[in-house]
Amino acid sequence: MAERNRINAPAHDARGTLATLEECKFALTPSLSKLVEMAEAAGWQRDHIAIAIAMFADETFTGAPSRVGTH
Repeated sequence: MAERNRINAPAHDARGTLATLEECKFALTPSLSKLVEMAEAAGWQRDHIAIAIAMFADETFTGAPSRVGTH
């Protein structure tokens, strides 16, 4: 039986292409949508959730520590 809570792997090894990025976005969408739902249910504002996810993505990509409150 297939695992229900999983993220699909890339269909092919064309890393770095726009098609691969779209495929990755498609694979992540259900998990990210659920995360947003859960955060909203906890009382967070949708715009704050989006900004926090963007900050997390930036830190993940750059490996930089959080810059909130450092300016």
